[in-house]
Order: sequence, then structure tokens, then C-alpha cells
Amino acid sequence: MARYIDADKFYNNYSDKWGLEYEDTGEIDRVAFAISHAPTADVVEVKHGEWKRIECGTICTNCNRVYDNDFEFSYKQIKQYFKRCPDCGAKMDGGKANDL
Repeated sequence: MARYIDADKFYNNYSDKWGLEYEDTGEIDRVAFAISHAPTADVVEVKHGEWKRIECGTICTNCNRVYDNDFEFSYKQIKQYFKRCPDCGAKMDGGKANDL
């Protein structure tokens, strides 16, 4: 499986940690060049959440959108049919992190 990184955070971390140590060798310039010319991919951060039953309905733990039981769907129907929140798009997997 491919690994995606935040190139800006990587560069900032690299230059903060080792910037002064390698200043004279041009190491930072070579790393910056390599990062800026690396292949890129369109990736989207996955938001995670879960459905929680509350007194008046069901709530998404990511965006706090409440679905009223009287006018929309029951808790059971939402858990069964909605694998993502229709409002914010969060993946309803109980909050498992680092999935792409």
C-alpha cells in the first residue's frame, strides 16, 4: 500500500531538526528539491466517526449533526444504511484512525 506524506511538514521538520547541522553542505537544498519534484497523488483525509443514540435521535460524532427520529430515520436504520454521514462524509467505523 502506498504511503502519503505531507511534504511541507516533512520539509519543515527536516530543516528544523537538521538545518544548522547541514547548512554548509547544501543538504537541505537537495532535500527540498527532491520533495518538490517527487510524484504527487490526489488524496483526501478520511474523517472518522460513529453514530450515537441520543434522546431525540441519532448524532454523528464528527460533525454533531442530529437526525431526528420523528422526521427522519431511526437509530437502527441510520446504523444499517448510512456507512458515511450524509452531512460531513465521515466514515462511520467507530473512529478507526489512519485509514485511507
